[in-house]
Amino acid sequence: FMDADDDFVSEVEDPFANIQETADLFYFQYQLHDGTLFDRQAMFLSYAPIIYHGVIHEFLSYADLSDLEKGKVSMVKDCMINARSSPTKRADKKEKKYLNDANLIKKALKDPKLDQRLMPRYLYYLGMSYKEAGQYKKSISAYKKRLKYGARGEHHERYLALKDIADIKKSLHKTQELYGQDDIINSYLMVWEEFPTRIEPIVQLMDFLFHKQRFLLALMIAELPTKTMVADEGDILHNKADYTYNFPAQYAACAVEAGFKEFAIKTAESAAAKL
Repeated sequence: FMDADDDFVSEVEDPFANIQETADLFYFQYQLHDGTLFDRQAMFLSYAPIIYHGVIHEFLSYADLSDLEKGKVSMVKDCMINARSSPTKRADKKEKKYLNDANLIKKALKDPKLDQRLMPRYLYYLGMSYKEAGQYKKSISAYKKRLKYGARGEHHERYLALKDIADIKKSLHKTQELYGQDDIINSYLMVWEEFPTRIEPIVQLMDFLFHKQRFLLALMIAELPTKTMVADEGDILHNKADYTYNFPAQYAACAVEAGFKEFAIKTAESAAAKL
């Protein structure tokens, strides 16, 4: 299953030729317009007890969610689905669309029949919907409620909730000065501390410090993920540009402003080679 405006791209003549025959639920790699990658369930055997779950951002899984741990799932390799969905598909404006989404989720959260295993997912998407609608305080509140569920739910929801909180604070600091420098620095470091293989929060923090002319601090923080970052963690979303180009480019910019010009040139050349 894929949206009508998505593109299916295969690296081989028949990516289904060698799929795992014992599996009944299959994941595919998706790519967003900004290069972000993630894995998603998109195909299943017709006789398997698999249905869509959720009132919005639906996902395929076993009718009994408990069966997912013992189910037979597999990844379809050598192909990709380019997601082309429009945020205004169900409304004339992006903000209206995401407010509609938030209202649907809020209604679902009040349903006494709600499967509590969906609660972390709903709270995450509530936070995301408010963020996209521009209601940032409500977004942070929903994300914090999601984080209270800890490891319950999808692993990437915790990462994205933490990072979105930091990104929102950074944005509001720039436009409205609602959050101080220390708050923003700590927020990004909290993301990295919990997810030390991720470089994206470090890239955003370096950008923030660069514009605050705190170049040496940015360079020191840049050393944190150099031995821990990994650009492949299964279904967790990754921004490829941050790993291949943005990190060394940001590093070079801070280095030249800090007076390490020769080192900055070498780092910039490394970044340019990856364009």
